[in-house]
Amino acid sequence: IEPHARVAILINIADGSVNYYQDMSPMASDRYQRARAIAIASGQDDLQARADSLIALLEYGLHHFERTFLYLEEAAKRASIDDKQTLCRICMITAQTLHLANSYDIAMKWYQKAKYFANEVHDDASMSALLHNMASIWAVNWRNSQLGEIATNDSPQVARVGADSTFNFDQIIGSSALGALTPLMKAQILSLETKYDEALMIYTEMLPILSLKALGGWRSWLIADMAWCSLELGYID
Repeated sequence: IEPHARVAILINIADGSVNYYQDMSPMASDRYQRARAIAIASGQDDLQARADSLIALLEYGLHHFERTFLYLEEAAKRASIDDKQTLCRICMITAQTLHLANSYDIAMKWYQKAKYFANEVHDDASMSALLHNMASIWAVNWRNSQLGEIATNDSPQVARVGADSTFNFDQIIGSSALGALTPLMKAQILSLETKYDEALMIYTEMLPILSLKALGGWRSWLIADMAWCSLELGYID
């Protein structure tokens, strides 16, 4: 029975990951939860840890931080020392949450751990995600400081360098996963830097091709920022 349980768990994890990385489909959560349930029932601790880390990633994306850390704790308890990808994911999510809370000095230690595990198994996809997410949070923290006067040391200049690094890295490894997100992140940074014409050019090109199911709310403020750029450039209509 045990080998069949492992196969079922791995199939559900793979199916969930396809749904998540193709278009961030909500179907991913269902598949990961199925994998977790089978892992618990069959005592597959290492695979439960993998499923828990993936569910934590989804919860982080929804800003359900208490649930994020519940699943991260479960993953950390059970993760195999040989499963570098799961360990990388645990460290990456921890780093991102700390960074989002404007604790970059603490987050950096976790980013470094995540990079170490990604390098150990030559995981280019995780390295790309690390670069993208770090740059994205730099931009988010800077925008929040402008909109809500939330103190941060993050700046759009650092975020822009991070966005360029992500784009260059993806070009080197030939990655096209979620390829619209990095240019759109750069557009937000350009808008923050009041480079409205450059931002608008990217929005005009990239927004029509953004069709990720899970990003409906996110798309709304991209469109709002596009409208702001248009207004600042005098395109009143």
